[in-house]
Amino acid sequence: MKKLVCVLGSPRAGGNSETIAIRLVDKAKQLGATTECFRLHDMTLKGCSGCMGCKTQSDSCVVQDDMKSVLDAVAGADAVVLTSPIYFGQISGQLKCFVDRTFSYLVPDFFKTSNPSRLQPGKKLALILTQGDPNESAHNIAPEYEEIFKFMGFETYSLRGLGLGAPTDAAGRAELLKEAEALAGKLLS
Repeated sequence: MKKLVCVLGSPRAGGNSETIAIRLVDKAKQLGATTECFRLHDMTLKGCSGCMGCKTQSDSCVVQDDMKSVLDAVAGADAVVLTSPIYFGQISGQLKCFVDRTFSYLVPDFFKTSNPSRLQPGKKLALILTQGDPNESAHNIAPEYEEIFKFMGFETYSLRGLGLGAPTDAAGRAELLKEAEALAGKLLS
């Protein structure tokens, strides 16, 4: 049975990025996956301190906070979903904190090896980003984050919700929710 972990990066429960992600998670459950979701805003998190403890003292992040459970769950998952609204042209601070802490997934000499990741190969990742701006060329930061996770060995996908100005707009966008369901299938195939 495949395991899917969803990391909700929005500070707003029930907002657009979460609505899309939960549709994907529900479809994954229908397809037989076990799922687990983390709402970062409700957790006590610290940013990466650049201490290099994950390279010198341990094979995981040494910062002691709620992020350990998220990092462990992602490491044990077959598929991962990351979600965030676009705020000021970037992902939320909560999701950026998670991304920074995934530095611990890299081996000490990651820049000198062909296999820089401590993670098991074959993982898939979907990045779900939402924004109020309807312009497809505005704030397209998905490729930047896809590259980070490809470097760690993930096969990556992205789904962008454009023109979602009000917090509940995604719920009325049937085509976007269908895309999320289709993405669940890709993540679990």
